[in-house]
Amino acid sequence: MNVDLGYMDYYGQRAIRVGGDWFGDSAYVEAMQNRLDVILPQNMEGMSLLDIGACHGAFSFEAVDRGADHVSVIERLQPNIDSMQRISDELHMPITIFNDDIQTMEFPLINNKKYSIGLLLNVLHINEDPKSILCKTLNVCEKTIVEVPFCSGGDLIRESDRGDGIRMWQFPPYWMNQVGQNNGFNVSFQTATLAQEHRMLFFFEK
Repeated sequence: MNVDLGYMDYYGQRAIRVGGDWFGDSAYVEAMQNRLDVILPQNMEGMSLLDIGACHGAFSFEAVDRGADHVSVIERLQPNIDSMQRISDELHMPITIFNDDIQTMEFPLINNKKYSIGLLLNVLHINEDPKSILCKTLNVCEKTIVEVPFCSGGDLIRESDRGDGIRMWQFPPYWMNQVGQNNGFNVSFQTATLAQEHRMLFFFEK
């Protein structure tokens, strides 16, 4: 199978596993495998996944490989959509891709049921209203995993313009915990290193 890796340089993630085979730079395989194992259950039989801002689809493809019944993807970048769709079609994967604005769209349910897991990996910090997106995700997922830049204190901090027009949010654990509790979730967290940038993983569970 031909996997186009020309677009794969998201926070240094230059390796992807599709259908049990690795593609890309072998130097990144171990780090990517560790990320997959931290974020996704080993056995996903009977489970469903909502992957918001899926980028190159690494977690979506992995979820299928681990037995997920269905994966819904929300992605805006057309090269990512085209690549994911081609791979999904070629391997007959149960993946549905939505090209929409996560800020305004209503997140889909799967067969009128909530998803087993929702992923918001490095998505919230670059959107105008991260709280709205997080709450919408919690509303349609039994468990949600979020990866974001983090800070101390009790409220969100927004960086000054870096010169590329993007002002990123930083998220304190206290704020995440409050949003989780207000939506009926317990929240745990752990730090993560992503291409030498410090991020935090938050796990929202009942």
